[in-house]
Amino acid sequence: MNGQGAARDYAAAAKWFHLAADQGNAVAQYNLGNMSENELGISKSLVEAYKWYLLAEAGGNRLAAAAKLNLGYRITSQQIAEAESQANEWREAHR
Repeated sequence: MNGQGAARDYAAAAKWFHLAADQGNAVAQYNLGNMSENELGISKSLVEAYKWYLLAEAGGNRLAAAAKLNLGYRITSQQIAEAESQANEWREAHR
């Protein structure tokens, strides 16, 4: 993602973060939230970002907790509810 040892490639980073996130890696989940929020290699989606922050926070990632709180001030309660629903669906699919 940061181009250490290779060219910076956010799309490739997103692919690898997805693989790690699906294994429950909270750092990868946080990174996907950040990438979704800031449109880095993937489409901007604040709902998707909030979902990943929720999952990462549940995995113990403190940065995700702060990011989720900050993003929560900028999105609607409907968007938060959608993100929570998506996070629950993700949890069910990855048990």
